[in-house]
Amino acid sequence: MTKVIDWSRFTPWTWIIASGLAIIVLVMWMFGLRGGCCNAVAPAAAPAVVAVASAPPAPVAAPPVAVAKPGDVKCGGSITASVTFASGAATLDDAGKKLVDAIGPCLKDGHYEIGGYTDSSGNAASNTTLSQQRADAVKALIVADAGVPVANLTAKGFGSANPLVDNATPEGRAKNRRIEFIKK
Repeated sequence: MTKVIDWSRFTPWTWIIASGLAIIVLVMWMFGLRGGCCNAVAPAAAPAVVAVASAPPAPVAAPPVAVAKPGDVKCGGSITASVTFASGAATLDDAGKKLVDAIGPCLKDGHYEIGGYTDSSGNAASNTTLSQQRADAVKALIVADAGVPVANLTAKGFGSANPLVDNATPEGRAKNRRIEFIKK
């Protein structure tokens, strides 16, 4: 049995919509945007893979080496120093005073933050207090001996925060007990 289509039932709008859909399908087929009806057609060729030379990964920055001797001091934006103090106190020993005296002239230009750090031994609150006292002692020595204006220096105690190395060994703890001078 053959079905006869009554073309008189289709309005002009029906023809416009059908034509528009036919154009959309044709354009999609031309540009490779095939839907479920056209999967039998071979897909477009995959783009060629181009090898691009990339830069080698940036090396991980090594922790700053703390200056331990007055002769090794180099002025710059940041100086990490192994300033030595009496054990558990904020009193600089002779070696610590000599090192701070060598760093003082570097701090005459600009504003610097003097950061005091301890190792992780002991109570965190006590370490923060001790690191602040040590930073204050270094600031006072620089103002007195190097003539740096007190307004150019800020002292801040960080306790055991931001260790340079692991605190598991005595050597590591010694490296983490330090004073940092950061230009602001």
